[in-house]
Amino acid sequence: MGLVSAAPTPSTPSTPGEVAEAITEARSAGTALVPRRGGSVLARLPAGEGVGAGQDGDDGATAGPDGDDGATADTVPADPVGAGAVGTRPLDLGGLTGIVERRPEDLTLTVRAGTRLDEVAGVLAASGQECPIEAPTDARGALGTTVGGRLATALAGPRQLGARPLRDWVLRVRFVTGEARPARSGGVTVKDVTGFDLARLLCGAWGTLAVLTEVTLKVRPAPPHAAWFATAVPRERWLPRVFGPSAVVASPNETRVLLEGHPDDVAEQSAAAGLEPSEAPVPPATARLAVSPAALDAVTRRVATRCHDWAAFHGVGVLCVDAPHGELAALRAEAEAAGGSLLVLDPSAPGPALASDERPQSGRLVDALDPDRVLHPGVLATAPRRAS
Repeated sequence: MGLVSAAPTPSTPSTPGEVAEAITEARSAGTALVPRRGGSVLARLPAGEGVGAGQDGDDGATAGPDGDDGATADTVPADPVGAGAVGTRPLDLGGLTGIVERRPEDLTLTVRAGTRLDEVAGVLAASGQECPIEAPTDARGALGTTVGGRLATALAGPRQLGARPLRDWVLRVRFVTGEARPARSGGVTVKDVTGFDLARLLCGAWGTLAVLTEVTLKVRPAPPHAAWFATAVPRERWLPRVFGPSAVVASPNETRVLLEGHPDDVAEQSAAAGLEPSEAPVPPATARLAVSPAALDAVTRRVATRCHDWAAFHGVGVLCVDAPHGELAALRAEAEAAGGSLLVLDPSAPGPALASDERPQSGRLVDALDPDRVLHPGVLATAPRRAS
């Protein structure tokens, strides 16, 4: 099943109630819905293929290579809304935008799910604050432009080394389930999933389970200074002289390092480590391998024999590569052998975006929230989770 059918007419709700109405109509018609707004990630997937929920090892809903909390190992069918499905329709969340509540003194910000990340950054900057959930970028642009899309894909960026996983910045979510039931995490019991942190489960769910309508984010004071540096010196020689780098991105010829803090501290550390001022890295854009941070060095050494352009996010477990399409199967095998996965982000590439999700959503969980598989059904992998 393709992600979006030919020339579909999008549904464009502007309230949670209208989202519920759109889901109700889709269930009645046997039509699947694909929640989206910017579409910056969906447009990058190989045509006609789905991906599995929570590809990167940082924000998946179930157990991943770095030991995130799991649900169950049930297999999730990828069939579209039963035998009578007639197509897939975009659910355009562009009407769900804007700041709902801003509390600088409490370090929280509530926004509608379709709000652009740059708008959020601008609002917070006015108070000297930030929420470090910016979308990772590569040679083809940003992987996510809205708050809802950022949570749905939850792809890890290099700054996660210092900022922690995206899900740690989500305090509360409001959403509409696949049964058209409005709910919010932490105080609403949705069928048999009481006890699950639904905000965590929806991060990295790729638009399955429920449609996000509102998100409350935790924020923090913005660092007074941030700067990227570069070095060709081996990591073990400069790293002891740097206190808490915010990001470390290695590539074939150099390593880029992000330092944040007081300008004097940044200058002192960079000088002590012999780092030179540089620009932010622009990772290659064909595919992303996601493995445990501990396995990244070994995987990078092996992948470097096949790919001449790569960028490794140290402490995060992501390796971005440019590779010929003929190498993708071998790269996928390499990732899976390390307990991870490969996400293809080249729309011209053959084969699936993600062949087998190591962490598919629990069948019981999907049964509870979206029993008819209305929400993005083609995105769920059919392979059961490997025993851990």
